Amino acid sequence: MRNVTILLAVLAVVALSAPAFGNEIWTGDVSEDWGDPNNWSNGMVPGAADAAQIDGFTALDPLITADAGTVSYLFGGMGVRITSGGVLTAKKSQLYNAGNAVNPGGVTVSGTGIYHTGTWGFEGAGDWGLTVVGSNCTVDVAGNWIIKWSGAGTLRVKPDNDGSKLSTITVAGDATLAGGLVLDASGYAEVLNAEIVIMSVVGTLDTTLFTDFTVVGGKTSDWQLTRTDGVGGSIVAKVVPEPMTLTLLGVGLVGVILRRKRA
Repeated sequence: MRNVTILLAVLAVVALSAPAFGNEIWTGDVSEDWGDPNNWSNGMVPGAADAAQIDGFTALDPLITADAGTVSYLFGGMGVRITSGGVLTAKKSQLYNAGNAVNPGGVTVSGTGIYHTGTWGFEGAGDWGLTVVGSNCTVDVAGNWIIKWSGAGTLRVKPDNDGSKLSTITVAGDATLAGGLVLDASGYAEVLNAEIVIMSVVGTLDTTLFTDFTVVGGKTSDWQLTRTDGVGGSIVAKVVPEPMTLTLLGVGLVGVILRRKRA
């Protein structure tokens, strides 16, 4: 009996000292502000010991424009936007097909937004994914990147509006990619042999199941996607116009030279 009493006392101390793990569900009842507790199911903004669940069924998706701190687990259909100085750190991020989401979209990082995650994974189909816009934001994965998407699930990237740069996704662990990549080249001034490093992997990159590369706002045939599998692998998009396009560029250059001579 004495041993049982001691055991119960120890368990009580452990229970009191252990951090509580909460499951905070995004409701978006008041606004788009991630930091407003009234937008969360339990009236609390999720913290380092909490799981943040964003299913994508709400009319208002969460917007992060300041330091949102750290969450233990970010998951759901999502629709999270990190921009203009917003910072979000998740020990683990997992995106799945939530079904009939109102505003699907996964996670979008733009402006000077910063998104750190220990691991990142997709498990499902549909129009969900990770979108990276511009060169001033930061996206890094401290652990492994595992993408098992299908259907319209994509990784979307867009260079700066002036067509100059794109933030590189950095993966400290291994990266296994399947599904598709969409490059939004609208407004991008194509320069022959210009390269955009989309992903840099410190561990091992495996793209054997990578299925599709699409360019919007431009011609897919003007771009060449290079995937370097193995340790220290990378995914790079390079401007390599088709022969007809090169011919037209050459004709245009000759025209410019002739006009300068006449002047």
